[in-house]
Amino acid sequence: MNPWSAKNYRKIYDNSAVRTGIALRFEKGVHGDIKLLFTDFAKWLRKNYHFPIRVTVYVKESETITLMNGNIAWGSFRYFDTFDEPYIRIPTGDYLDQAEIEGKENAAYTILSSFVHELTHYFQWINQFEQSDKSSERQANYYRNRIIDLYLNEKGKSYEQPKHI
Repeated sequence: MNPWSAKNYRKIYDNSAVRTGIALRFEKGVHGDIKLLFTDFAKWLRKNYHFPIRVTVYVKESETITLMNGNIAWGSFRYFDTFDEPYIRIPTGDYLDQAEIEGKENAAYTILSSFVHELTHYFQWINQFEQSDKSSERQANYYRNRIIDLYLNEKGKSYEQPKHI
């Protein structure tokens, strides 16, 4: 089942008084290219998908983020209780370094793919998908590619997924 189109959340959130949608928060120093891409992508998301409880996306200047367990990551989705707003953190600090290697557009879409991966975890959570960590990650990787393809097709663009993701 597709977590992006599932409606399991209706059992909990349809008549609740929670904020809905997706919000972006950019840390000072995030490159302008990334801000423009994320802002455009968020507009597209709002038009195409329902966010039954608000998720805030913190777009960070750093190259990586540190998880609660001390591990280093290129994105994280964090939730608490059913009615507490979850959040996503996406580091973007390696954008210019990656742009020199793969070009600006591909470097930006690589960062965007981390965002989509974490949003898939949001939709898995909101729809109460019971999965192992392995199948949850496999599904997030699959939809990362699928959602970016849908977005780019609408924009008349294409993107080759990098091998290192």
